[in-house]
Amino acid sequence: MNFFFVAGFDFGTSYSKVVIRDQLSGVAKAVTFGPSYGGLFPSFVRMENNGVFGPETPANGTLVSYPKLLAADAATGKNTFNSLRTGQLQSLESIVTHDEFKNFAMRILTRYFLSVLDSIHQFILNDPEWKVFDVTEDPLVVQLAVPSGMMSHHENKVEKMMQEALAAATLLRDNSRTNTRSSSTTELSTGLSQLQALNENDRKTLDGRCITYPEVAAGVQTILRSRNTPDGKYITLDVGAGTIDLNAFQRRSQTEKNDIGNVGLNYWACQVKPLGFARIKLPLDRSRQSDHETVVNPLPEEEVMRGMNEAISKLMDTAFRYQPYESDGDGPSPWYNESYAYIWGGGSEYSSYSDRFLSSLEDLNIGIHMINKLETPLEDFNTPGGIPFGRLAVAYGLSFHQTNLETVRLPNELQTYKAIYGSTRSSISNSYRDCPCKGNPSCYRCHGSGILK
Repeated sequence: MNFFFVAGFDFGTSYSKVVIRDQLSGVAKAVTFGPSYGGLFPSFVRMENNGVFGPETPANGTLVSYPKLLAADAATGKNTFNSLRTGQLQSLESIVTHDEFKNFAMRILTRYFLSVLDSIHQFILNDPEWKVFDVTEDPLVVQLAVPSGMMSHHENKVEKMMQEALAAATLLRDNSRTNTRSSSTTELSTGLSQLQALNENDRKTLDGRCITYPEVAAGVQTILRSRNTPDGKYITLDVGAGTIDLNAFQRRSQTEKNDIGNVGLNYWACQVKPLGFARIKLPLDRSRQSDHETVVNPLPEEEVMRGMNEAISKLMDTAFRYQPYESDGDGPSPWYNESYAYIWGGGSEYSSYSDRFLSSLEDLNIGIHMINKLETPLEDFNTPGGIPFGRLAVAYGLSFHQTNLETVRLPNELQTYKAIYGSTRSSISNSYRDCPCKGNPSCYRCHGSGILK
């Protein structure tokens, strides 16, 4: 075995990104999708007659945009994200009417994922360092970011859809061993049927190559892995085309058994809302760059920003359960210092997001006075075509194998501050006393408990 590749696949509403990391050498590279697209692979397919074509293949026919949001609607059985679909989808009503919508969405997902897999293999084989890659000997695992949190209690359904579509695409590619320029709807349906017919051991092996991970948590990985970011409390905003992902967490240097290397995480809260850049009704002179980004019924900018403000308030209401805004005593709030705000994602270049992000945090009296952009981690990692590293942050975080990602504890796995330390100090033995820090989580003496033995 020469390599053990993990491809972090950030499945975007408008554009997808992939970062490949060889787990043996630690070398990571951003995938480029040919001269037409560089490091950003547009999220759409085209349907013509009985054929389904990926973005890499010039084709006419009906454009099906935003397959990620198509899957979300299929999973929920609602039209929550209908305003983000291309208007041309209406011409497919005859197909969808005679077929279950979920099956239609599964075929679209499978075909798009097949295009991404073809591009990943082509990139590896064209790379001077990696061209000796042997598909029969060198493992290639794809870790797909799924929009967990986007659909309330339907997350498991959309995650299952995406994982099965990725597995079916992998199976189709394994069987063909060649780049698939087009696929018939029948072929895609057959691939999905073959997936269901696999025996338990073969399916387990295939699933080990097709892993899903919450999109909202993947971006946290980049903060943990980067040597550019200090310990402290973080509030982050990932602005995509369809959604915004918000996180509140604490990064701390530790050497505990279950921590990642010497960096630990208390993941306090997350919010995912359909308030991405594509939801904003832009002036005529700020139109989108591509046909596949056509938006139906966009929202006024202020409505989107107001929704984001509400999401930030909810995020921090939850975060304050784990690290209260006020601690016992008269000292300053723990949120007044060592607190940082970061923004990334394709929509982060639209200044209204960073402006409202900052003003919302200032309204909550959190000690943050500027919004930071993610810098490239301190290693030999190049961003293709001048793409800001922030657009690759989720894919970069996913390029670390799942065995490392599993140590990240999600908010529902943490105990609240009250559960850990109690609501009062009345039950504390006389052998304990208050720490002068008044509960600052950065304190090296009490580690944020506010109590000294």
